[in-house]
Amino acid sequence: TLVESLVAMALLSVVALALVGVMRSIAQTETRLDARVASADEMRATASLLKRIVERVVIAPRSGPVGAVPDAKQFDGNAQALIWTGIMPAGYGVSGKHRFLLRSEVLQEGTSLVLRFAPAEDLDKTPDWSLADSRVLVKGLVGWRIDYLDDRREPPGVQESWPTSNSLPARLVLHIQTAAGNWPDLVLPVREVSAPMAPSGPFVAGGRE
Repeated sequence: TLVESLVAMALLSVVALALVGVMRSIAQTETRLDARVASADEMRATASLLKRIVERVVIAPRSGPVGAVPDAKQFDGNAQALIWTGIMPAGYGVSGKHRFLLRSEVLQEGTSLVLRFAPAEDLDKTPDWSLADSRVLVKGLVGWRIDYLDDRREPPGVQESWPTSNSLPARLVLHIQTAAGNWPDLVLPVREVSAPMAPSGPFVAGGRE
C-alpha cells in the first residue's frame, strides 16, 4: 500500500544517511592516520639527518693569516639558529666538509625548519646563505627552540646559546611545535671529528670524540 511504501522509503533514507555518516567518519579517520604517518616519517627523517651531521662536527685550524680576525665562528648557536662546520653524510648530496645553518624560514608553504649547507672552502668567512643549498626538515612550524647541554657543569646545565667555538656542548635538545602537534624532544649528541684534508669530496677519514 501507499503507507507501506512511504514507511519503506523513510527507512531506506535513514539507512542511507547512516551509511553516509559512517563513510564520512572512515574518510576522516583515514585522513588523520595519513597525517600522523606523514608526521612520523618527517620526524624520523629529520632526527636521522640531524643526528648524523651533529655527530660529526669539525673544529678545524683556521685557514687565514695568523692574527687575522675571522668573521665567522665554526660553531655558533642561540635559541633560534645554529651555524656549524660538519661532515655531510653520503646520500644527502655532495659529501665532505660543509658549513650548516639550521633556522626557521617563511616559505611559500608557510613557516618551516630549514637546513642550509655550503662547501666549507674558507672557515674564516660566513657563506652567502641565500645561495646555499637547502633542505626543508619540518613543515607547518609553529615554534621551536634549541637548548645546549653542558656536562662540564656540576650539576649539568642547560644554556640558551653557545658562546664559544673552541668547545662543543655535550648535546643539543630541539623543541619543535607544529600545526599537527608537538614533537617529542630531539636529543642530539654532539661529537667532534678530525677535519678531512680537502674541503669537500666523496671520502671522509675517521675522527675522534
